[in-house]
Amino acid sequence: MTKITIEIEDPARAEELIAVISQLSYVKEIRISDNQAELNSDLSLSSIGVKKAAYQEVSDIWDIAAQFPPDKKWTFDDLQSYFPKDLKIKLEIIHGELFIQEYSFYENYILYQQHQLPDMPRPSKLHQRISRKLSYQMSDFAETHDLGEIFYAPFDVKLDEEHVSQPDILLVAKVHSERLKDTYLEGAPDLVVEILSPANYKSERDKKHELYESFGVSEYWLIYPQKRKITVEVLREGKFQLFSEAEQNGTIKSFLLEGFEITLEEILGKDEN
Repeated sequence: MTKITIEIEDPARAEELIAVISQLSYVKEIRISDNQAELNSDLSLSSIGVKKAAYQEVSDIWDIAAQFPPDKKWTFDDLQSYFPKDLKIKLEIIHGELFIQEYSFYENYILYQQHQLPDMPRPSKLHQRISRKLSYQMSDFAETHDLGEIFYAPFDVKLDEEHVSQPDILLVAKVHSERLKDTYLEGAPDLVVEILSPANYKSERDKKHELYESFGVSEYWLIYPQKRKITVEVLREGKFQLFSEAEQNGTIKSFLLEGFEITLEEILGKDEN
Protein backbone atom coordinates (compact mmCIF):
# COMPACT_ATOMS: atom_id res chain seq x y z
CA MET A 1 0.00 0.00 0.00
CA THR A 2 1.26 3.46 -0.91
CA LYS A 3 0.93 6.27 1.64
CA ILE A 4 0.84 9.96 0.78
CA THR A 5 1.40 12.71 3.34
CA ILE A 6 -0.25 16.09 2.80
CA GLU A 7 0.22 19.12 5.06
CA ILE A 8 -2.38 21.89 4.91
CA GLU A 9 -2.38 24.93 7.20
CA ASP A 10 -6.00 25.99 6.60
CA PRO A 11 -8.43 23.56 8.35
CA ALA A 12 -11.28 24.56 6.01
CA ARG A 13 -9.17 23.66 3.00
CA ALA A 14 -8.24 20.36 4.63
CA GLU A 15 -11.90 19.48 5.13
CA GLU A 16 -12.65 20.36 1.50
CA LEU A 17 -9.89 18.06 0.28
CA ILE A 18 -10.95 15.22 2.57
CA ALA A 19 -14.55 15.47 1.34
CA VAL A 20 -13.31 14.85 -2.20
CA ILE A 21 -10.81 12.11 -1.40
CA SER A 22 -13.18 10.17 0.84
CA GLN A 23 -15.46 9.50 -2.14
CA LEU A 24 -12.80 7.49 -3.98
CA SER A 25 -13.42 3.77 -3.79
CA TYR A 26 -9.71 2.86 -3.64
CA VAL A 27 -8.88 5.05 -0.62
CA LYS A 28 -8.54 2.65 2.32
CA GLU A 29 -7.85 5.09 5.16
CA ILE A 30 -7.74 8.80 5.98
CA ARG A 31 -6.01 9.91 9.16
CA ILE A 32 -6.00 13.51 10.38
CA SER A 33 -3.88 15.20 13.00
CA ASP A 34 -3.22 18.73 14.19
CA ASN A 35 -0.54 17.57 16.64
CA GLN A 36 2.94 18.76 15.63
CA ALA A 37 4.67 15.69 17.07
CA GLU A 38 2.43 13.45 15.00
CA LEU A 39 2.97 15.64 11.96
CA ASN A 40 6.69 15.08 12.27
CA SER A 41 6.14 11.32 12.33
CA ASP A 42 4.37 8.98 9.91
CA LEU A 43 0.96 10.37 10.89
CA SER A 44 0.71 13.85 9.41
CA LEU A 45 -2.29 15.95 8.42
CA SER A 46 -3.56 13.16 6.24
CA SER A 47 -1.94 9.85 5.38
CA ILE A 48 -3.90 8.09 2.69
CA GLY A 49 -3.47 4.66 1.10
CA VAL A 50 -4.03 5.01 -2.63
CA LYS A 51 -3.87 2.69 -5.62
CA LYS A 52 -1.73 3.72 -8.56
CA ALA A 53 -3.57 6.10 -10.89
CA ALA A 54 -3.38 3.65 -13.80
CA TYR A 55 -6.00 1.50 -12.07
CA GLN A 56 -8.51 4.27 -11.32
CA GLU A 57 -12.05 3.72 -12.53
CA VAL A 58 -14.21 6.21 -14.43
CA SER A 59 -16.65 6.12 -11.50
CA ASP A 60 -13.93 7.45 -9.18
CA ILE A 61 -13.47 10.48 -11.42
CA TRP A 62 -17.22 11.13 -11.44
CA ASP A 63 -17.14 10.92 -7.64
CA ILE A 64 -14.53 13.68 -7.54
CA ALA A 65 -16.38 15.89 -10.03
CA ALA A 66 -19.69 15.39 -8.19
CA GLN A 67 -18.32 17.21 -5.16
CA PHE A 68 -18.91 20.39 -7.17
CA PRO A 69 -22.10 21.95 -8.59
CA PRO A 70 -23.13 20.44 -11.95
CA ASP A 71 -23.05 23.88 -13.61
CA LYS A 72 -19.55 24.70 -12.33
CA LYS A 73 -17.31 26.46 -14.82
CA TRP A 74 -14.26 24.23 -14.90
CA THR A 75 -10.73 25.46 -15.58
CA PHE A 76 -7.32 24.03 -16.35
CA ASP A 77 -6.25 24.81 -12.78
CA ASP A 78 -9.15 22.66 -11.52
CA LEU A 79 -7.85 19.68 -13.48
CA GLN A 80 -4.42 20.22 -11.96
CA SER A 81 -5.76 20.70 -8.42
CA TYR A 82 -8.51 18.11 -8.00
CA PHE A 83 -7.60 15.14 -10.19
CA PRO A 84 -4.60 12.77 -10.15
CA LYS A 85 -1.67 14.00 -12.21
CA ASP A 86 -1.02 10.72 -14.07
CA LEU A 87 -4.66 10.00 -14.80
CA LYS A 88 -5.31 7.56 -17.66
CA ILE A 89 -8.94 8.62 -18.08
CA LYS A 90 -9.72 11.33 -20.64
CA LEU A 91 -10.73 14.67 -19.09
CA GLU A 92 -11.42 17.69 -21.29
CA ILE A 93 -12.95 21.15 -20.83
CA ILE A 94 -14.91 22.94 -23.56
CA HIS A 95 -16.40 26.37 -22.81
CA GLY A 96 -15.88 25.65 -19.11
CA GLU A 97 -17.84 22.39 -19.30
CA LEU A 98 -16.18 19.20 -18.05
CA PHE A 99 -16.18 16.08 -20.23
CA ILE A 100 -15.24 12.68 -18.79
CA GLN A 101 -14.42 10.07 -21.44
CA GLU A 102 -16.21 12.36 -23.96
CA TYR A 103 -19.39 12.53 -21.81
CA SER A 104 -20.63 15.87 -20.46
CA PHE A 105 -20.56 16.04 -16.66
CA TYR A 106 -23.35 18.64 -16.68
CA GLU A 107 -25.66 16.72 -19.03
CA ASN A 108 -25.19 13.40 -17.20
CA TYR A 109 -25.22 14.68 -13.61
CA ILE A 110 -28.78 13.48 -12.90
CA LEU A 111 -27.95 10.03 -14.28
CA TYR A 112 -24.92 9.95 -11.98
CA GLN A 113 -27.10 10.71 -8.96
CA GLN A 114 -29.49 7.94 -10.01
CA HIS A 115 -26.60 5.49 -10.56
CA GLN A 116 -27.59 5.21 -14.21
CA LEU A 117 -24.52 6.54 -15.99
CA PRO A 118 -24.04 5.20 -19.54
CA ASP A 119 -21.24 2.76 -20.13
CA MET A 120 -18.00 4.69 -20.67
CA PRO A 121 -15.49 2.19 -22.04
CA ARG A 122 -11.78 2.85 -22.37
CA PRO A 123 -10.38 3.15 -25.93
CA SER A 124 -10.91 -0.11 -27.84
CA LYS A 125 -8.24 -2.43 -29.15
CA LEU A 126 -8.83 -1.05 -32.66
CA HIS A 127 -8.56 2.52 -31.36
CA GLN A 128 -5.21 1.72 -29.74
CA ARG A 129 -3.88 0.01 -32.87
CA ILE A 130 -4.81 2.96 -35.08
CA SER A 131 -3.24 5.44 -32.67
CA ARG A 132 -0.05 3.41 -32.37
CA LYS A 133 0.40 2.86 -36.11
CA LEU A 134 -0.31 6.44 -37.19
CA SER A 135 1.63 8.13 -34.37
CA TYR A 136 4.68 5.96 -35.14
CA GLN A 137 4.58 6.79 -38.85
CA MET A 138 4.01 10.50 -38.25
CA SER A 139 6.67 10.71 -35.56
CA ASP A 140 9.27 8.99 -37.75
CA PHE A 141 8.50 11.35 -40.66
CA ALA A 142 8.49 14.51 -38.50
CA GLU A 143 11.80 13.63 -36.83
CA THR A 144 13.48 12.56 -40.07
CA HIS A 145 12.57 15.88 -41.70
CA ASP A 146 13.09 17.96 -38.53
CA LEU A 147 9.52 19.27 -38.60
CA GLY A 148 8.55 18.93 -34.95
CA GLU A 149 7.37 16.41 -32.36
CA ILE A 150 4.42 14.03 -32.21
CA PHE A 151 2.61 13.38 -28.91
CA TYR A 152 -0.35 11.16 -28.10
CA ALA A 153 -3.03 10.88 -25.42
CA PRO A 154 -3.10 11.31 -22.56
CA PHE A 155 -1.40 14.69 -22.99
CA ASP A 156 -3.20 17.90 -22.02
CA VAL A 157 -3.55 20.74 -24.50
CA LYS A 158 -4.33 23.99 -22.68
CA LEU A 159 -5.92 26.17 -25.35
CA ASP A 160 -6.90 28.62 -22.62
CA GLU A 161 -8.10 28.37 -19.01
CA GLU A 162 -11.60 27.14 -19.98
CA HIS A 163 -10.64 24.97 -22.94
CA VAL A 164 -8.49 21.87 -22.41
CA SER A 165 -8.37 18.93 -24.82
CA GLN A 166 -6.57 15.60 -25.12
CA PRO A 167 -6.25 14.79 -28.82
CA ASP A 168 -5.45 11.18 -29.73
CA ILE A 169 -2.40 12.41 -31.66
CA LEU A 170 -0.94 15.90 -32.04
CA LEU A 171 1.98 17.59 -33.75
CA VAL A 172 3.89 20.52 -32.30
CA ALA A 173 5.85 22.13 -35.12
CA LYS A 174 9.49 22.98 -34.49
CA VAL A 175 8.73 26.70 -34.74
CA HIS A 176 6.25 26.36 -31.85
CA SER A 177 8.35 24.19 -29.54
CA GLU A 178 8.25 26.92 -26.84
CA ARG A 179 4.59 26.02 -26.25
CA LEU A 180 5.64 22.69 -24.75
CA LYS A 181 5.67 22.55 -20.94
CA ASP A 182 6.71 19.58 -18.81
CA THR A 183 3.24 18.00 -18.62
CA TYR A 184 1.10 19.85 -21.17
CA LEU A 185 1.02 22.02 -24.28
CA GLU A 186 0.12 25.68 -23.82
CA GLY A 187 -1.57 26.83 -26.99
CA ALA A 188 -2.89 25.14 -30.11
CA PRO A 189 -1.14 22.14 -31.68
CA ASP A 190 -0.27 22.50 -35.35
CA LEU A 191 -1.90 19.19 -36.27
CA VAL A 192 -4.56 17.16 -34.43
CA VAL A 193 -5.82 13.62 -35.01
CA GLU A 194 -9.07 12.41 -33.40
CA ILE A 195 -10.22 8.78 -33.62
CA LEU A 196 -14.00 8.79 -33.30
CA SER A 197 -16.10 6.12 -31.63
CA PRO A 198 -19.46 5.10 -33.16
CA ALA A 199 -21.34 6.25 -30.06
CA ASN A 200 -20.30 9.88 -30.40
CA TYR A 201 -19.47 10.49 -34.06
CA LYS A 202 -21.60 13.61 -34.42
CA SER A 203 -21.32 15.14 -30.93
CA GLU A 204 -17.57 14.73 -30.70
CA ARG A 205 -16.97 15.79 -34.30
CA ASP A 206 -19.05 18.96 -33.98
CA LYS A 207 -17.71 20.21 -30.65
CA LYS A 208 -14.07 19.47 -31.48
CA HIS A 209 -14.35 20.85 -35.02
CA GLU A 210 -15.51 24.24 -33.74
CA LEU A 211 -12.96 24.22 -30.91
CA TYR A 212 -9.90 23.47 -33.03
CA GLU A 213 -11.02 25.81 -35.78
CA SER A 214 -11.50 28.74 -33.40
CA PHE A 215 -8.10 28.24 -31.74
CA GLY A 216 -6.21 28.01 -35.02
CA VAL A 217 -5.22 24.36 -35.39
CA SER A 218 -3.72 24.21 -38.88
CA GLU A 219 -4.55 20.61 -39.79
CA TYR A 220 -7.28 18.32 -38.45
CA TRP A 221 -7.55 14.58 -39.07
CA LEU A 222 -10.80 12.72 -38.36
CA ILE A 223 -10.70 8.92 -38.35
CA TYR A 224 -13.92 6.86 -38.45
CA PRO A 225 -12.76 3.27 -37.78
CA GLN A 226 -16.14 1.56 -38.30
CA LYS A 227 -16.80 3.45 -41.52
CA ARG A 228 -13.19 2.93 -42.68
CA LYS A 229 -13.01 6.61 -43.52
CA ILE A 230 -10.44 9.34 -42.90
CA THR A 231 -10.69 13.05 -43.67
CA VAL A 232 -7.98 15.70 -43.46
CA GLU A 233 -8.95 19.36 -43.21
CA VAL A 234 -6.67 22.39 -43.27
CA LEU A 235 -7.32 25.87 -41.90
CA ARG A 236 -7.72 28.49 -44.60
CA GLU A 237 -8.90 32.01 -43.80
CA GLY A 238 -10.07 30.88 -40.37
CA LYS A 239 -12.18 27.93 -41.60
CA PHE A 240 -11.43 24.23 -42.05
CA GLN A 241 -11.53 23.05 -45.65
CA LEU A 242 -11.20 19.51 -46.96
CA PHE A 243 -7.68 18.69 -48.13
CA SER A 244 -7.58 14.89 -48.38
CA GLU A 245 -10.15 12.11 -47.96
CA ALA A 246 -10.38 8.35 -48.38
CA GLU A 247 -13.07 5.76 -47.64
CA GLN A 248 -12.77 1.96 -47.77
CA ASN A 249 -9.40 2.28 -49.54
CA GLY A 250 -7.04 4.90 -50.90
CA THR A 251 -4.25 7.17 -49.68
CA ILE A 252 -4.33 10.07 -47.23
CA LYS A 253 -1.95 13.02 -47.47
CA SER A 254 -0.85 15.66 -44.97
CA PHE A 255 -0.49 19.35 -45.76
CA LEU A 256 1.80 20.32 -42.88
CA LEU A 257 3.91 17.16 -43.07
CA GLU A 258 4.60 17.80 -46.73
CA GLY A 259 5.33 14.53 -48.50
CA PHE A 260 3.71 12.36 -45.83
CA GLU A 261 1.32 9.82 -47.35
CA ILE A 262 -0.28 6.73 -45.83
CA THR A 263 -2.90 4.24 -47.03
CA LEU A 264 -6.11 3.41 -45.19
CA GLU A 265 -4.96 -0.19 -44.92
CA GLU A 266 -1.74 0.87 -43.18
CA ILE A 267 -3.78 2.76 -40.56
CA LEU A 268 -6.94 0.68 -40.23
CA GLY A 269 -5.65 -2.75 -41.19
CA LYS A 270 -7.25 -5.05 -43.73
CA ASP A 271 -10.98 -4.90 -44.22
CA GLU A 272 -12.24 -8.24 -42.89
CA ASN A 273 -15.77 -7.81 -44.29
